[in-house]
Amino acid sequence: MNNDRSCAIIVSNNIPELPENTKLGISKLNVLRQRIDLFKQDPQLFIEVDEKANGEISVLKLKGAKASSQYRATSPATIKYPTEISDIEIKKVFISREQGQMILSASRAMGSKKITINVKKNNDVVIELFDKTNDLFTISLDQKAEDLGESSTSNVSYYFTDVFSPLLKAATDENDVIALTICEASARIAVGGYDLTILAPMGDD
Repeated sequence: MNNDRSCAIIVSNNIPELPENTKLGISKLNVLRQRIDLFKQDPQLFIEVDEKANGEISVLKLKGAKASSQYRATSPATIKYPTEISDIEIKKVFISREQGQMILSASRAMGSKKITINVKKNNDVVIELFDKTNDLFTISLDQKAEDLGESSTSNVSYYFTDVFSPLLKAATDENDVIALTICEASARIAVGGYDLTILAPMGDD
């Protein structure tokens, strides 16, 4: 989960197995990635760990052929994270690569803080972006939404553009059509083989 709790990655596939009762907390993935990137030209990279008596890993030791580095882990007890997100699925929205790229261009041109996804009762979908003077950009999606609930109802949801746009860009780079699952309090999009959950803003913040 990111620092402002607007996006979470819930991973259920390709999770490395740790020995029983071993716990590892990583609070700054970008720092760990930077440390690992130092060794990307080193085929002999391996990782050793320092483990506390309670099973918590305290230090990751990255070792290559001639260089080494460390990453200090975080106690898992201090990391607040969701193990799952229980949210009711409402609609599935489909965005083509071309329309996704247009939405990204419009979000930059409009300087919009939020992106609104308006699903009509007949499942027509309109994406809306406002600039700071409330000038409006809209785009009607080529494909109708799919009902995931018991009945067809309209739905309006919005998300912070600075969170939504990078995920949309990553998804459009990978797919001809992006499937976005709209839930009551979040949206879910697949990027790089992982499901990323975008949390809807609460109130008017």
